[in-house]
Amino acid sequence: MFAIVAQKSMDYDFGGAITGFAANMDLVQHYCRAFHAEYIGMLHEYQIFIDEKPAQELVEVYDYEWTDEEV
Repeated sequence: MFAIVAQKSMDYDFGGAITGFAANMDLVQHYCRAFHAEYIGMLHEYQIFIDEKPAQELVEVYDYEWTDEEV
């Protein structure tokens, strides 16, 4: 899912940078380790940020072809 969001961020000229909220601190730590996210905790207790370079790496590793077809 992070790769899809990063790709959409690139498509809309945000360079791949994304921010979001984790459910708890364990997930924050997991996202920081696995996806090189940064804990920022500004708007939400468990807010994270993934910068452009780690987002690009996500897109390269998790190659997913997006379709707008209804299932």
